[in-house]
This record gives sequence, structure tokens and C-alpha cells, in this order.
Amino acid sequence: MDIIKRCEWCGKEFHAHTLVTRFCSRSCTDKAYKYQKNRARIEQAQNEEETQVATLAEIAIKGKDFISPSEAGIPLGTSRASVYRYLQAGIFPCLQLGNRTIIRRKDIENIFDNPRPYRKRFYHPREKVDESNYYNLTQLVKKFHVSKTMINNRIEKFHIAKIYQGRYVFYKKEDIDQAFSDIRINFNRQDYYTADEVVEKFGMTHGAVMSFVKRHSIPRITHGRTVYYSKVHINTLKKIAEGVVDPNYYTRTEISKKYGLTKDQVSYLIKRYKIPYKRIGAFSYYPRVEVDKALLERNCGEYEVLINAKD
Repeated sequence: MDIIKRCEWCGKEFHAHTLVTRFCSRSCTDKAYKYQKNRARIEQAQNEEETQVATLAEIAIKGKDFISPSEAGIPLGTSRASVYRYLQAGIFPCLQLGNRTIIRRKDIENIFDNPRPYRKRFYHPREKVDESNYYNLTQLVKKFHVSKTMINNRIEKFHIAKIYQGRYVFYKKEDIDQAFSDIRINFNRQDYYTADEVVEKFGMTHGAVMSFVKRHSIPRITHGRTVYYSKVHINTLKKIAEGVVDPNYYTRTEISKKYGLTKDQVSYLIKRYKIPYKRIGAFSYYPRVEVDKALLERNCGEYEVLINAKD
């Protein structure tokens, strides 16, 4: 019977004499043997070194009355994370001083004086997550229109608990809605233009639209792959450009031009006389009657005289 095998050392194919032959030649057999021996010596040395370090650590903490969670794990044979879980469960006490957690070594030894009775552990299959009360990462991206990186950064920042279900990760809706409350967007399609709609409505080129929204800092949001621009802001700017404004109201620019005032003087006038205003988009409008009255009082105090004369 012709048995063709692949050498476990050099990888070449060879004709083996038995089914258990592993190497193609004496040379490969010797090399593999030496490699296994060297590997065993290295592992033994590492184990001895780890044992020596652990022994030295145990000796070091014996002279201490107070130890850290990392040091507490040495006599217990557990990790630092496990010690923190024991502290959270109240198995033994600790003291928190600023960013430090201190454990009394005597308390660790005393936990065996009155141990809890042993309870048999029962393992139940993990229950499925009720997805109506949880978000996954894909749902968060679609809901808040932000990148996965931003979502992960915010989840880390607010320490939001992760629920693992197979290869999926879920987050409680209550925790997410609270952490993402400042970036939630209530998108109403009727309140926004697309760039193509602005081109069609106002007869602009696409390049002119991009320059317009950038120059005036028009608020925008991204929904899916489409960018939408605030309809209120664009309409207001276009009306001002075309001279279509409410005749009963001034803008700050109109007040400044009509009365020869600086921006600071206009702001002082509005604040000093408590002139009411209405806001449309990014613009504020002030009643003409109130502005004219305030300026007459400011300039010559003749407003009441003029009114009485008219009566």
C-alpha cells in the first residue's frame, strides 16, 4: 500500500511506511524533537518564574496590614476584576480613599470564620432579549443619523451597559434615550428643502445653492444619504433679498440704515426700551411703532408732545 503524507516539520510530501509516520526523514525527526525539548524547557522556566514572582508577592503582602485589590487577589488566587466583584457583592469590606481602594488583610482571612453555606449552582439557558426594549448598533445609527464611532464613544462616556445575545450587542432604550437626548432629531420632511428643491424653486444652480447655504450657515441635517436644509431660514433670507418683508416690522439692518446707528447702538436701544420682537428662523423683527417711539424719546423726548398735538 502506497501511503502519501505531508511532513509535519518541512511540509514536503513523502511516501510513508506506516500510518503513524510524521516526518519525512531522520533530519526532520531530530529537528522536531529538539524543538519540542526547547519549548518544554522554556515553558518550565516561565512557570518557575511565575511561581517565584507569586511567592515573592505573597511574602511582600504578609508584612502589610492594608493591601490593594490586585494584592488581595494573590492569596485568593483570583484576578483583580474578581476581587472588585467580591467587594461589590459585600463578601468582605473595603475603604475608598479618593481613587484608591484599600482592603484590610485581616478581613480577607476572617471571611472563612463564618462562611456562607454552599449552594448548588443551577445553570439555566440564557433568555432571549426582548428587542422591543433594546436597541442594537444598526438601529442607533439609523435613529440618530450619526456614525458608529460617535455612538461607541458616547456609550463609553456614559457607561451604558451592554447586553450580549450571541454575536449581537443590545443596549437598553431607557439608557440610550437619556444619554442621546441632546442629539435627538425630530425630523419633519415638510420643514426642509433638498438642494434640488432649492434649485427648482429659486432658479439657482447647484453650485450657487452650496455657496448660499455655506455663506449663511443654513442649519442642515442628514437623513439617510440625503442632506436637508432648513426651509424657514432659506425662505426668510430669500424674502429679505427680494424686499418682501412685513411692512409693520424692522430688521436690525433697517433700523441701522434708517437712523444711522451702529450695531451696538441698535442693541442698546432695544435693550434700554425693552422693544418686543418676533423671531423667524435666524432673524428678529421689531415693531416699527415701538422702534420709532423709542428713537423719538431718545433723541428729543418729543414723542408724547407729537401725539398730543395730533389729538
